[in-house]
Amino acid sequence: MKVDNKKLGFNLNFFAMGILFFSFFISFLLTNKTTYNFSTLGTHKTPIQIFIQIISHNYLIFLACLISYVFGRWIIIINLSLNMMQLGYILGSSANAILTFIMLLPHGIFEMPAILIMANLCWKGPEWALQNKKNFFRIFLLANLLLVIAAIIEAIYIFIVK
Repeated sequence: MKVDNKKLGFNLNFFAMGILFFSFFISFLLTNKTTYNFSTLGTHKTPIQIFIQIISHNYLIFLACLISYVFGRWIIIINLSLNMMQLGYILGSSANAILTFIMLLPHGIFEMPAILIMANLCWKGPEWALQNKKNFFRIFLLANLLLVIAAIIEAIYIFIVK
């Protein structure tokens, strides 16, 4: 019996998305409704220090995706699930989840696509990256550019809010 790789990939994508949404909603629902204070993120820090802290965290996410080349694709799903749980915690613990979501949206427009692009690159595997080096590096640079833009927006926002 022949396996249809396109159908298998399609089903795996829905499975992965299900895990991500499940991890977000569990985290959101199990969080105590307290006030999440954004101003503590940038206390006693310059905008450059805030930017370095944010970009370091974001590049750890990229590194975890790249580690999947060695340890397997399941690392990508765990990595994205942990980030969705973090988002669920922040929204779940805020007094006004809609306002918090609106405040997170400007940098999230750049950060989420960057993380998903990187996860997609790593999901394709090292064979694809080696066969399509030019495309791999173009897409990799695009993801990095989006990530830097997101970190700049987030650092400015945190500095202004504090």
